Amino acid sequence: MKRVAIAVFCAASILPVAFTGCALTSTATPLPQTGSAIRGSIHGGQQPIVGARVYLLAAATSGYGSASVSLLDPSSTGLSDSIGAYVVTDGGGGFDISGEYSCTPGTQVYMYGSGGDPGAGVNTAVGLAAILGNCPASGTFAQAVPYLSINEVSTVAAAYAIAGFATDSTHVASSGTKLATSGLANAFANSANIVDLPSGSALVTTPGGNGAVPTATINTLANIIAACINSTDAQSYPCTTLFANATGTGGSVPTDTMSAIVNVAHNPGANVAALYDLPSPASPYAPTLTTQPNDFTIAVTFTGGGLGGPGPVTIDSTGSVWVANYYTNTATKFSPLGVPASGSPFSDPSFNGPYGVAIDRADNAWIINVLGNSVTVLAPTGSAVAGSPFTGGGISQPAAIAIDGSDDVWIANYSPSSVTKLSHSGTPAPGSPFSQSGTVTPFAIAIDPAGNAWVPNYDSNNVSVFTRSGVPAAVSPISGGGLDTPSAVAIDHSGNAWIANFMTGTATELLSSGALAAPSAFTGGGLVNAQNVAIDGDGNAWFANYTSLTELSQAGTALTPASGLIADPTLTIDGLAVDSSGNVWFPTFASNAIVEVIGLAAPVVTPLSVGVKTDTLGVRP
Repeated sequence: MKRVAIAVFCAASILPVAFTGCALTSTATPLPQTGSAIRGSIHGGQQPIVGARVYLLAAATSGYGSASVSLLDPSSTGLSDSIGAYVVTDGGGGFDISGEYSCTPGTQVYMYGSGGDPGAGVNTAVGLAAILGNCPASGTFAQAVPYLSINEVSTVAAAYAIAGFATDSTHVASSGTKLATSGLANAFANSANIVDLPSGSALVTTPGGNGAVPTATINTLANIIAACINSTDAQSYPCTTLFANATGTGGSVPTDTMSAIVNVAHNPGANVAALYDLPSPASPYAPTLTTQPNDFTIAVTFTGGGLGGPGPVTIDSTGSVWVANYYTNTATKFSPLGVPASGSPFSDPSFNGPYGVAIDRADNAWIINVLGNSVTVLAPTGSAVAGSPFTGGGISQPAAIAIDGSDDVWIANYSPSSVTKLSHSGTPAPGSPFSQSGTVTPFAIAIDPAGNAWVPNYDSNNVSVFTRSGVPAAVSPISGGGLDTPSAVAIDHSGNAWIANFMTGTATELLSSGALAAPSAFTGGGLVNAQNVAIDGDGNAWFANYTSLTELSQAGTALTPASGLIADPTLTIDGLAVDSSGNVWFPTFASNAIVEVIGLAAPVVTPLSVGVKTDTLGVRP
């Protein structure tokens, strides 16, 4: 926001995609799908894999890290092991699941192929997958996907889409909360946004028609695991090199290619050179990257929906993405799959330089108008809420907005430097606007579970803290810890505030008590001109630099390479948000697009106002 907003303020002195099936509940009745064949083939590159074990698995909802649930009936297949019942591919790599299987409508299902002979002998390192998605409420998988090709491309798409829930190839799980199962469903559906299952080919454009898929990156990743699959065995150089450079959390070494690519999705900036060198000149998938990438992120770029100078994005409870368009005086809502909602872009006569958005617990979008000194409120359908816009409480050149656990609305006013608080009905709080000595040009605001508002002051190099009544906290304003042109703030599960320091390219952590977490600011991981920050479900802090992303651990350790992730000098990243599937979204102001980085982070509770209310900021749903 900073580059854009400084100029602004100076100048001023298709329906959301629905998933088939119904919501997962504890009372749903399993539907045996007897005699409804699921047919397909498993290939390593262009070679059929003979004798591979094919499993039908469902993501567990008994807790993160749990084992996936086997859906095949072992009495029907006659074959089972520690993973579950399975069938075996024939001499052409084909399989036909025509025995009885059961799945509960709304359960998320995938197929996993293990082992077999790709042509050079049995290779136990083979692990390939394809996403089937929701168990149908009626009909069968055979009707939804008459034939599927399981190969390296389908495996890359599956691994990245479900990375937020996958520990390895056979441990895909979430908690059983409504938000977690919704995020899980969105994640499984995302695979079909980047791969065509019948052909096993990477897409160029998303099925919605407005998303550019990084086909070359997907094919390059597919060729990396193909080098192992089409080798002699798990001890071959391509396999041992892949596994050594695709390690998991704590240094765990994968033993199959699906688990390896899940680890790459978790750590896309690690060991890039070693992985990029694995494919042979005769690799099966094209087109591919022609030069070594900065990282192996899979980022889909969406346009359309009336985007025009999009500001910071935010996520609602359904996983839909909201963004205000500064130049066109509109707002756009995208489905979790990046499809513009019906009626987008939404217009309202009160829009005047709309920029930031906050979502309340009813999924209404509160949008600040930089030039109009007001707040416009849109219902989930995009229609204006009664009483909108709101103008009281001293709103003046609003720079940022946040909503607390009571659905009260807090606004940082750039000039004059102050903070406005409105009730959910738009009534100004007594004493609003609030200020204190040291509150100078605030650019951001975040609310902690105790109801305190944390406000970085760009020009005074400190952070103001206001209690829920608007009174400055005893520790306010806070300075030190490397605070320098602080431009963004996010609250973690411990109530600590993470601050992005714009000019110095550093990050400061303030404890909930107001004390400094460290005597100096954190650096590394590509931090430069950091202007936005978000906390994911593992408590890690993600920073948006103009042209890259940076991740820091809870201890402030850089988890991204020195260049950051998505390093692209043409980007103008202006805000970021993590959704309940673990995808990271950000707008590119200059190019009128929003970008989804698939499976990059840990799923988080959305919207943030719910996290504040339930004290679940920075944890998984």
